[in-house]
Amino acid sequence: MPDSLRTNMQYNSNCSRSIWITPHFWRFKRITNDCIGVIFGYDYGMAKSINDYSEYEGEDFKDLNYSGQTIEEVEFVGCTFTQCVFQETDFSACKFNQCTFEGCDLSMVKVKGSSFVQTKFEGSKVMGVNWMEAAWDTAGFLRALSFEDCTINFSTFFGLQLKEIVIKGCTALEADFTEADMTKADCRNTDFAKCRFMQTNLTEADFVGAKNYAIDARINTLKKTKFSLPEAESLLHSLDIVLVE
Repeated sequence: MPDSLRTNMQYNSNCSRSIWITPHFWRFKRITNDCIGVIFGYDYGMAKSINDYSEYEGEDFKDLNYSGQTIEEVEFVGCTFTQCVFQETDFSACKFNQCTFEGCDLSMVKVKGSSFVQTKFEGSKVMGVNWMEAAWDTAGFLRALSFEDCTINFSTFFGLQLKEIVIKGCTALEADFTEADMTKADCRNTDFAKCRFMQTNLTEADFVGAKNYAIDARINTLKKTKFSLPEAESLLHSLDIVLVE
């Protein structure tokens, strides 16, 4: 480290440290109880930007705007994104593990080769995303994706293994779940207007409070699937029967 920069940091010489310097911020990757750093007045617990080919753990990203940009081969573990804009951002071969997006705009985001493990989207726009391009694990599914109070219109989940996925309190206009495995999915209180369900496995899925779905009982797997009235009456339309009061 240049001597001119050392003067801006105070630390105990006995501390174990690994310092990562970028043009945007300084960050301690490792710090002991005996080590206290003051770096240009920045809070090194708050990341200021995202750099390609980097790793971030436990970082809070706020108010970032990466619209139309590419973020390449970055690994995020336990990170939170708040009020960030990623419209048409290209997440190329990135890894998200136990991350949360809160109030973010990820409309038309590209996820080719990226993996999402126990990742949550809350109060966010995640529209027009082709989830088929994301990286699947060896079992062939995106593990425990969660959307709560989100807008996921026009997104594609065609043929994906989505066991235990959460799509709760969302708007999912014209989303495509054709041939997806949604076993034990939590779909409560979501608007599924004009969504495609065809050869979809909905075993033990929960649609209580959901509305505007058009699910053909003849071409989808419905075993112990939960529905609520009056919306559940729409399931009878595919059975060519007549209800008489």
